[in-house]
Amino acid sequence: MTFFSKLKKILSSDDGPIDEIPSTDSFADNLILEIRRSVSESVTTELEKHQGKYLSSILRKSHLPIEAISIQPCDHETAKNVEEFFRLHSEFDKDFERNFFVKNLSKEYRTAKGAKAILKSDISFCIEPSKLGIDNPTSDETYQINLRGNRRKFTSIVTIGKITSDQIDRFDSAGLDDPKNRSIFPSQVKNTLSTERNSVRKVSIDIHDKNGFRSVNSSLPLILGRTSQSDENYEYKKINIDSKYISRNQFVIVEVLGTIYGFVPKEAKLTAILGRRGTLRPLTLIEISNQNLQMTFGQPLDTALTIVKLENPELYPSVTIRLDEGHVNVTMTPIPNVRKQ
Repeated sequence: MTFFSKLKKILSSDDGPIDEIPSTDSFADNLILEIRRSVSESVTTELEKHQGKYLSSILRKSHLPIEAISIQPCDHETAKNVEEFFRLHSEFDKDFERNFFVKNLSKEYRTAKGAKAILKSDISFCIEPSKLGIDNPTSDETYQINLRGNRRKFTSIVTIGKITSDQIDRFDSAGLDDPKNRSIFPSQVKNTLSTERNSVRKVSIDIHDKNGFRSVNSSLPLILGRTSQSDENYEYKKINIDSKYISRNQFVIVEVLGTIYGFVPKEAKLTAILGRRGTLRPLTLIEISNQNLQMTFGQPLDTALTIVKLENPELYPSVTIRLDEGHVNVTMTPIPNVRKQ
């Protein structure tokens, strides 16, 4: 009897002991994390393709609608488990699959240049088998391997629509609202800078620890780390992460001259793996932008071997950090023109 067959039997029973199947929630949490990462990468890639077609003044006032998302499992075992998971739950909730995606996917995505994509209210979701998901694997070549060395479980195909005129209050066909032309209008520059100084910088953090998956929004500055009885830092907000291998003060996020940075403090005994970028060294500043910064904590400082395991959040928690606002930096520093010889 498979895992999901046991689950179905318990759910169909009047007095089945739900607490006997704690691995179901763990499977769902890992599924959410993997799909969110895959969708985020695909949306960002598509958004970067579209943003070059529009004026920056239009991008700041509008968004591109995400019309459809298709998820493809990358191996036979993942395809089988995911299909059975959704089929089983859809037997008593016909909207379970759609609600699962609507609840757990980010509603908004941004690029570093300020382009924004938002899920449409009538967005179409589907999980369709890919060739890798249907065929039984015959060798390691049937798996897609990312540069981190972990097996990628899903790929995503995203359909993004066009900006519509009803999103924008007005179009400035002359491009007078473009940042490059703001020096011509001192009063407009003054109002813009005043608004930006008064804006509150926030970050959005997706956390996957032993308690499952959750998202939090927080103002700066803040610290991510393990719960401690000595948490009495009066200047920094503390967000607790409940896993075994994480320092009390693991990761600090601050704003410096309008730019958001994060770093592992010197006192931390552990650090993080930044995916393909490798190990994050203590006191090394890393910029946090509208694009996702993904980290897995629990890496020892005294080894070059990657120890952390993404699939085990009870031991090694993962976080995804990004800016939670559409902030666009405006520089007023004059830059001299350099004539090429």
